Amino acid sequence: MSQSPVTVQYPVAVPYPVAVPYPVTVQCPVVVQCLGRFRIALAGQGLELERLRPQVRQLLMMLAARGEVPVHREQLTDALWPQAHPDRSFARLHTAVYDLRRFLEPGHRPRRSQLLRHSGRTYRLELPPGSRSDVTEFDHGWRDARRSLAAERPEEALGALRRAAAAYGGELLPEADPTEWLQELRTELHRRAQWVERTLARLEHN
Repeated sequence: MSQSPVTVQYPVAVPYPVAVPYPVTVQCPVVVQCLGRFRIALAGQGLELERLRPQVRQLLMMLAARGEVPVHREQLTDALWPQAHPDRSFARLHTAVYDLRRFLEPGHRPRRSQLLRHSGRTYRLELPPGSRSDVTEFDHGWRDARRSLAAERPEEALGALRRAAAAYGGELLPEADPTEWLQELRTELHRRAQWVERTLARLEHN
């Protein structure tokens, strides 16, 4: 008997840790939270992220923190294995990607992964329809607000700012060590969040 897709509300509140009860399909919605905490839920169930090896978990964090933006393999290897020879670090990345695909989509062949996509020399998470990512939602709201303000459409900007403010739940990946790549992203997101807060307050009081 096939499992029908489950609708997931965002933000999601699920018990951690719990196991995914059945093989995930591309129809299953995914909720990715990186702001304020790092949690991933597939089909309404939180993943046991502590089961992952440290480098595989950090790989998942790096991809999740970039939202829709592809990450070049050299950025990944430089962050995960900075002291390793390039050939060895690329081999380790290949193994980590394989392990992560098996973790995210149990029961599926890793090379046919629908969630962790590979294009050229880049990797990214590709979430199925109905999924949510707080990083992506914040980025969309921030960008939409800037465009609306530039076009002198304050009402549209107000809506976009509220979406961005709702998506920003706190510091990016607070559980992670403050590595160089993470600090840069944290600083930039924090700067944008401050702009959202100031601009939202100004528009709401006009």
